[in-house]
Amino acid sequence: MKKLQTYILKDILNWSFFSLLLLTFILLLGKIFEITQLIIINKIPLSVVLNFLITSLPIILLTNIPMSILISTGLVFSKFSHDNELLAMSTSGMSFYSQLTPVILLGIATTVTMFFLTIYGLPWGFSNSRIISKKIISISQIDSNIQEQVFKRIANGIVIFVGKKSKESRVLKGIIISESRDKNNKKIIFAKKAIFRRDKTKNLIIFQLYDGSIHAEVNQPAKNKITSKEKKSYRITQFKKYHLKIDLAQRNQNFSPFRIRLRELPFEKLTDRIRNAQRNSKKELLYLIEFHRRIAFPFISLIFAILGAALGVTNQRTGRQGGFLLSLIILFFYYVLDTFFKGLGENGFLYPIFSAWGANFILALITIYSARKVNKEGDFQLIKIVSSPFKLLSNLTNLIKRES
Repeated sequence: MKKLQTYILKDILNWSFFSLLLLTFILLLGKIFEITQLIIINKIPLSVVLNFLITSLPIILLTNIPMSILISTGLVFSKFSHDNELLAMSTSGMSFYSQLTPVILLGIATTVTMFFLTIYGLPWGFSNSRIISKKIISISQIDSNIQEQVFKRIANGIVIFVGKKSKESRVLKGIIISESRDKNNKKIIFAKKAIFRRDKTKNLIIFQLYDGSIHAEVNQPAKNKITSKEKKSYRITQFKKYHLKIDLAQRNQNFSPFRIRLRELPFEKLTDRIRNAQRNSKKELLYLIEFHRRIAFPFISLIFAILGAALGVTNQRTGRQGGFLLSLIILFFYYVLDTFFKGLGENGFLYPIFSAWGANFILALITIYSARKVNKEGDFQLIKIVSSPFKLLSNLTNLIKRES
């Protein structure tokens, strides 16, 4: 029996590594254009780009490991079932639970690996990716983003239009700049000419504008204290020379939403933020959801391993590709469930712990039921099992609508 279990484990490992490499390559393939642009157009050193890819690996692996485990177990057991190898194993006295032993061991190993990645790898990857992104921005030439006759956002709250651009690309003519960094003081700047330079020491881009005007909408405090309504005025200021500064570090920080920065927090800092956060505040809710999700997410690897095997066995009639197709359906189903429960948690309809574990719980129930059915009967009605959570979600949504 141990030889058969070793045979099953080796086959799953081979397919797992192949699936993991293929999925990682597909995800990186989507970034090839961006990488090429960074190296050739923006002239970013290859070492910086490679460091950026390395820091992205923990994030990519956290997505790809569960997917590769589900696909590989589904493919292997579908192949065994189609070639009647599982029937031969059962005839020799090997139950389905015994066949699952190497699958469970692999699932536990990948769950432990994912725990390490969520606790240490994820914060390291996000924080270092952001640091390297700042470095890329400071190295890259902002003039490569400025094009003639095109409105281009070059920073958060700054959009620029250039009529003509010199060959050296440092001198610009026919400038229109929309600046809305301060929501209470929005500006439109017109200038005949502009020269920009980069201050490496302060990490700034400085535009020197000549012969232009600033059109600003200014909020004036209300004179009547009863209505306390602000008045808006339109102001035009002519200038011979005007300096516009863009902080590149602030530019990069503004492009990182709170949820992204939340994932950068090490596990210890996350627990400290939870203790120090204001009770029943939105931030405390998001901290708690992130905390529980980091604990819950690694277990999906173990669930996918067992579920993939059961799906492969039950899909004899569709051939070897059946397990792969069902694996894709389950992946889609899980991520829909996960997004749904996360949304409920962030909007306060569910406690953070239920929001984080909801999708895992439903998939675990399906996995336990399917494994028991396969062990007893060798098959089960998959359509009914998959459709039942959708009915549950529909009933839950209707209940929430009635209460709200």
